Amino acid sequence: MMKQRIGRSWLLILMHGMLGIGAIVGGVILIIDPSGSMVNLPASLLENSPFASFLFPGIILLLVLGAMPIMIAIALIRYTTHWAPGERLNLYPDSCDLIARGTANLFEINCSLVEQIAGDRIVE
Repeated sequence: MMKQRIGRSWLLILMHGMLGIGAIVGGVILIIDPSGSMVNLPASLLENSPFASFLFPGIILLLVLGAMPIMIAIALIRYTTHWAPGERLNLYPDSCDLIARGTANLFEINCSLVEQIAGDRIVE
């Protein structure tokens, strides 16, 4: 059995931080200027969407892609094992190992299918 390393993944923290900061800046700009002209977004992007302006997409950008990754980065910095709010939001607290094993099995199945397909084409 592999020994799990307890620690911080600084690359993951950095990526969440950069995503969060960029989304917060973009969200604030879209909230300030819902027409999108400040960031050169054409109004034609909204033609087939349910939005009349970029205000609501800016709010979604700010909250979902801005605030949440920043919260995750802070949690990754502060907590090395368990974070109580994160544990409460976890829909599958007992299945992390199960998900990892399922992903590995799915990868093996996909590899064997690719080998079969490639082998069949080589023979023909």
